[in-house]
Amino acid sequence: MNRVQSLNVLLIIIVAVFLPYCGGGAPSQSTLPNVTLVTLSDGEQAIEEGRFDEAADIFSQLIAQTPNDPVLHYYLGLSKDNMGDADGAIAAYQKALSLNQSLTNARLNLGLVYFHQGNLTAAITEFETVEAAEPAASDVQYNLGMALAAAGKTDDARVHYEKSASLDPEDPDPLIALGNMEKDAGNNDEAMALFEKAETLGTGSAVAVLSGAQLLIAQNKQPAAAKKLMTLIEMDADAETLASAGLMLSKMGKADDAIAIYRHALDVSPESSKAALLLGNALARKGDFAEAATWFQKIIDLSPDAPEAGAAQKGLAACKARLGQ
Repeated sequence: MNRVQSLNVLLIIIVAVFLPYCGGGAPSQSTLPNVTLVTLSDGEQAIEEGRFDEAADIFSQLIAQTPNDPVLHYYLGLSKDNMGDADGAIAAYQKALSLNQSLTNARLNLGLVYFHQGNLTAAITEFETVEAAEPAASDVQYNLGMALAAAGKTDDARVHYEKSASLDPEDPDPLIALGNMEKDAGNNDEAMALFEKAETLGTGSAVAVLSGAQLLIAQNKQPAAAKKLMTLIEMDADAETLASAGLMLSKMGKADDAIAIYRHALDVSPESSKAALLLGNALARKGDFAEAATWFQKIIDLSPDAPEAGAAQKGLAACKARLGQ
């Protein structure tokens, strides 16, 4: 789904890494001669498999052969975007659009890059241009709503969130955004109704659960918040979301529930250093230094360069000291 993420869904950490829109292949037929189609396919496959550095190299080589093909510049922008090279992505998307103004995928992604850079005026301009071409695209309405909300134009943002929700009634994201607007306005009942509706869509929205739990905590309804967070174990929640839920439970003093959530996060993603560190810390606070030490050691062994490795080293040393090792 090619969209920006909610600005105020979480107080902690939640959103997975953003991937720009790849939208079912090239936005229009490439003008490359047939002899180079195999290499073009290799570039597309590299993007699909997440090998973005390699994809950027492939499309740069193809552009050197056929510099006026807008699709190649679009794909180069997509590769640069996913590499975290915002300036390179902007340059490539702009070049693609200079060659073909109708490439809405390139324009939408350009708006997303601007949004994440904080250039809201430019982002809104690009999103509005795409909206004029594709008014029935729910993602376009949602992205425009997010940019307008970030720019403080809440009334306009609401209009586009509502359009997005009506265009795709099974999408929880615009309902969550509307719920956050109601929460910020102090309309807690309306906010909770929107969050709970979002929870029921598709396989269930984990973000909606977290948003609802945060609202309950703000209302000093910790038992209800804890109960809601524990439903994430039965949902299709990723490790990052589960880690956020565990932190919320831990801050409420629900140590056993937090540990259960962290364990589930590691079932979902065994390589999650963040979940392993949080589990180790929770176990150590309960006095289970032996098991805590095994999780700290796992981080050090499997992910020595992870941001959590330094904390794992300190945690392991503290556990060994308590165990007399």
